[in-house]
Amino acid sequence: MLDADSLIGGFSSPVFDAQTVFRAVMDGMARPGSRQTIGLGLQPPALFGLAQAAIALTLCDVDTPVWLSTGLAKGAVPNWLSFHTGAVTVPQKADAHFAFFEGGSSLPAFGQFSGGTQDYPDRSATLVYELPSLDGGDVLVLTGPGDVLEPEAGVMAIGSGGNYALAAARALLDTDKDAETIVRRSLDI
Repeated sequence: MLDADSLIGGFSSPVFDAQTVFRAVMDGMARPGSRQTIGLGLQPPALFGLAQAAIALTLCDVDTPVWLSTGLAKGAVPNWLSFHTGAVTVPQKADAHFAFFEGGSSLPAFGQFSGGTQDYPDRSATLVYELPSLDGGDVLVLTGPGDVLEPEAGVMAIGSGGNYALAAARALLDTDKDAETIVRRSLDI
C-alpha cells in the first residue's frame, strides 16, 4: 500500500528534469571523478540520496528491475520508486539492472551482480553508491567506466610527462629530504 511519502518528492518537471540529470550523468561518466551538481528540488525518502534519487527517476522504468540495500529496502524507497518510475524491486542481486546503496553501507562482492557478457556488456548491472565527498582519503585515479587505479607506493603522476615524473618520484621515495627539496631534485632528473 502506498503512503503519502511515496507520492511526493519526485521531479517537478519530469521531462526537463530528467534531461538535465541525464546530461549530468553522461558528463560524469565521460569524466570520472568530476563533480556534477544536481540542483533539483527532489525530496526522496530517508536514506535515499538526492543524486541517487535523480539517477533512479531518470534511468529506471517499468522494465528496470532494481535491487536495494537493506536500509533502503526497509523504508519508503521501494514504493517511492514504484510510484515515480514503475520500476520493481527484486530480491536477488543477479536479477537487477540497477542497485542502490544507502550511504555508509558496505558493498557486496561485485560478482553477485550481473556482469553482462562479452557480446552484451550493456546487460551488466549499474551500481549506484552516493559518496558524501570526493575530498580526502586515499589518492585514486578514476578512468573509463568505473576503472579505479591505486598508486603504487603512494606515488602517481598523470599527463603527458607523467611517466617521467613518476620515475623521478619513485627514485626519490626513500629519502629524508623535505618536500621542496624532493620537488627541486626531481626537476633535475
